[in-house]
Amino acid sequence: MTLENIQFKQGVVKDGTRYTNKGGWYDSDKVRFRYGFPEKIGGWEKRGNTTFQGVCRSLNQWAAIDGSQFIGVGTNLKFYISVGEAYNDITPIRATGNISNPFSTTNGSTLVTVTDTAHNAQANDFVTFSGASAVGGVSAADFNKEQQIVTVVDNDTYTINVANAATSTAGPGGGTVTATYQINSGSTDYTAGVGFGAGYWGGTQIGVATTLSVGTTSAVTTTIDAATTTAFTSTGTILIGEELVTYTGKTAGSFTGCTRGQSGTTAASHNASVPIQQSDTFIGWGNAATSLTDGQQLRLWGKDNFGEDLVFNVENGGVYYWDKTTNVTSRAIPLSTIPGADGQAPTIVTEVLVSELGKHVVCLGANASGSSTQDPMLIRWSDTEDPTTWEVLNGNSAGDYRLSSGSKIITGLKSRQEIVIWTDTAMYAMTYTGSNFVFNFSLMTEGISIISPNAAVNANNVVYFADNENFYVYDGSVRTLPCTVRNYIFDDINISQRYKIFAGRNENFNEVSWYYPSANSTEINRYVTFNYVDNTWVVGTLNRTAWDDVGTSVTNPIAAGTNYYLYNQETGDDDDGSPMTAYIESSDIDIGSGNQMMFIRRILPDIYFYGTAATQSLDLTVKVRDFGSSLNQPTTDQTFTFETNASNNNNSGSQELYSRIRSRQAIFKFETNALGQQWRLGGVRLDMRADGRR
Repeated sequence: MTLENIQFKQGVVKDGTRYTNKGGWYDSDKVRFRYGFPEKIGGWEKRGNTTFQGVCRSLNQWAAIDGSQFIGVGTNLKFYISVGEAYNDITPIRATGNISNPFSTTNGSTLVTVTDTAHNAQANDFVTFSGASAVGGVSAADFNKEQQIVTVVDNDTYTINVANAATSTAGPGGGTVTATYQINSGSTDYTAGVGFGAGYWGGTQIGVATTLSVGTTSAVTTTIDAATTTAFTSTGTILIGEELVTYTGKTAGSFTGCTRGQSGTTAASHNASVPIQQSDTFIGWGNAATSLTDGQQLRLWGKDNFGEDLVFNVENGGVYYWDKTTNVTSRAIPLSTIPGADGQAPTIVTEVLVSELGKHVVCLGANASGSSTQDPMLIRWSDTEDPTTWEVLNGNSAGDYRLSSGSKIITGLKSRQEIVIWTDTAMYAMTYTGSNFVFNFSLMTEGISIISPNAAVNANNVVYFADNENFYVYDGSVRTLPCTVRNYIFDDINISQRYKIFAGRNENFNEVSWYYPSANSTEINRYVTFNYVDNTWVVGTLNRTAWDDVGTSVTNPIAAGTNYYLYNQETGDDDDGSPMTAYIESSDIDIGSGNQMMFIRRILPDIYFYGTAATQSLDLTVKVRDFGSSLNQPTTDQTFTFETNASNNNNSGSQELYSRIRSRQAIFKFETNALGQQWRLGGVRLDMRADGRR
């Protein structure tokens, strides 16, 4: 008998065949490499049992001088400041006014029609009523609260759902009512093809009728369920996601007789609560396509701290300021209305940040002073340490600069003593000079952009970012980041939802990760992680929509789930009290020299257990095949369970596993799916001999 020691190469390699990566790892899920060896990642737990409204795309933590700790949480519907487990709604107000007798009810229905001339609201927006009286059996208390708009009939009328059904058909009524509208909500999905010349051949125009899908819609169904179809035409065309669908009829809650994938779009499955919009008006070739408002596009936020205050913006929308002294019960206000503001502050920007040196509020892709039209390549900044002064005058350091390479700014990121800025065709470095010019702008590279506004992260004073086809690193110069899973990742991304992709840092483990929607998903469901110390890559599955690393307010990384909870990451061993499936699978390994059949009598894995469960276990599945061709699919020969009792203080792998395996090549898969499990894997020793079988 011969004991052969197999030491696996570090990192996962998926670009290429299994056999070309002999002795390496080929696949993984919820496993990381540390010091060159694979181990299960840490678990996660909810930060309390309170949910937020909407899908979170932004997390930002900071601490005030008095020790108060805050987390900014930006969703497609709201912006919150979380203190402890509470979510305090600071979503800015768009408009407030009095309306006369706005409510009309229908007997037996909770759906109420609201009439408010030129309301400019959208489906899913929030409005708070006060001063209303009862109408049609709906009490004043049911009206006088925050309401979410269900559908927009037209710019003068919309519907809401009240808590209790009306007892009669009545209205208009309600008396003199004060309506306070929050800023328009955003979408949970990205809609491509807006702006001049954009969209499908023939173009589409987004109509005013809007609703939400109900349940999951397959790519072939001819009936699409919706929250309501009241405001839609009896026959026509709707836009759901990026798919145009014609319909020949409708019921109260469905579009019927649907023909999928019209006008060059692709029939696709859709999740619940996806916006559905009337889209019957087409635009001819060469004409300007109708642009979505910031409330109709995927809702992303820019944010930064101005001292202990918060400045944030809707991407390609308004800029807002929250003053810590006003308490978390107070809403943010437009930057241009801060007490003492000079009236020149930008009102529509791509992203807002605060420079480390000089403490200037910097707005990327801003409207020029005196204009309400966004210039997507213009950068403006306030006077030093003063968010109220924007007019460029002798004696202050406010200013502006227009970039030249590209058609729009995508995003910016603070790094060391500069701000890195990406346009759609180039990357710039914005550096504080302190001279009359205040900032210097250097073109770092052209022909490289960024796949999404949140796809860059600063780790260990180095910027890591992803473009449409590669990963890059910037540390004063831009270089391609060698990646062993590059093709696997970029061939699998749902490129239509690429703006959802975000990068996160996990500094305690020397990791940066990108979270992305796979080709068959409209929401984030996968990740890829790079260890910048070991230079290793791993892949896996996880539903997260935003991430923030250990910082001033949290001792563990925090992340947002698709179920409207925040999670403390790297906490415990499990998936919020449920078992976590974690595995790593090798490429093909030659048994012996690979030239002849070998008989494996014993397997001696080198495993260290350190989980919380009294009994620690790890399944080892051995898949075998006789030849290296991928056409010769491996068969699962045997599965073993390696188990040890944690209470005996003997957590290292000394147990031998007896087998009866005959093969030239083998694949080893180590997997666990039980509570309280944590493990680290070294190598594997095989007790084997040459076999007479040919």
